[in-house]
Amino acid sequence: MAEELVITQSGYDEIKAEYDYIFSTRRPAVIQRIKEARELGDLSENFDYQDAKREQGEIEGKLRELKFILENATIIKGSKDGKIGLGSKVEIEYLDIDIRQEITIVGQAESDPMEGKISISSPLGKSLLEKKAGDTVEYEAPSGIMSCKINKVS
Repeated sequence: MAEELVITQSGYDEIKAEYDYIFSTRRPAVIQRIKEARELGDLSENFDYQDAKREQGEIEGKLRELKFILENATIIKGSKDGKIGLGSKVEIEYLDIDIRQEITIVGQAESDPMEGKISISSPLGKSLLEKKAGDTVEYEAPSGIMSCKINKVS
């Protein structure tokens, strides 16, 4: 059975904006590039045509991916009871390495660890679910077991 596709409202809005931009701006531009490249003649040795067709394939694939997310994702509102859930902003303190980090718990489709958006299905995300400020959690990271204290939940 496939895992349910969940997303925050802000994640949905970001994906919708990306879809709209690609559909209304990038897609027409590449179609125009293909048209102009066709006018140059022999397509078998026309690099501009081949490159534009490659880009068109990438764009169409990305549009299908984004459309699938938009049509199938369930928008989840953050928890209001002080417990961590999808959409929660969390300040954690790693106990072993004395580092603090602010993260947001998000669905897989909007996960971006470099931006502090941690997937609900990641080891850290799973360990934080339903916890509250003051709790300490452990999770399995690639480097081994990590321990962190939850300082703040909003």
